[in-house]
Amino acid sequence: MTISADDPLTPIPLVVLTGFLGAGKTTRLNAWLKDPALADTLVIINEFGTVGLDHLLVEEAPGDVVLLPAGCLCCTLRGDLAATLEDLLRRRDNKRIRFFRQVIIETTGLADPLPILHTVLQHPYFSKRFAISGVVTLVDAVHGGETLDQHPEAVRQVALADRLVITKADLAASEAVTALETSLRDLSPTA
Repeated sequence: MTISADDPLTPIPLVVLTGFLGAGKTTRLNAWLKDPALADTLVIINEFGTVGLDHLLVEEAPGDVVLLPAGCLCCTLRGDLAATLEDLLRRRDNKRIRFFRQVIIETTGLADPLPILHTVLQHPYFSKRFAISGVVTLVDAVHGGETLDQHPEAVRQVALADRLVITKADLAASEAVTALETSLRDLSPTA
């Protein structure tokens, strides 16, 4: 689906990029943003903590980056996410920011993607303006099995995924990668 600046009401594809702490979300995002197909992408980076750093790690890309600091989109910043999305749509429609054809929301490593999806899908305005393209969850091959065993947030991220990306497979033993793949298939059989 091609979105034209002359047809601003066509739903904008929105991807939620998630994964537990250290899974490599920012590294993967940097690689994706070098692809010319993502030149008209707006990136929203959620930070957790008093000093946001991830937006500083995103390399220069043709798209725009918006930072939502000091909170988790899944809980304290849901209102901020809604306000940010509304503001960005208004500015886009009024041509006060560069036109964007899609949105990627990079969550914190502790975020539950479901409330983010709920914010978009259940909001009367956002449900018409955005089309959820999917939830992409990154899982670290070196620590992924242990992370899934110890952190319910990681399990939730995997269970909600449409697409799973195993990162750092070159650093893990092949048996560990195979075991992780089996675990991921069990947790998210349709991803």
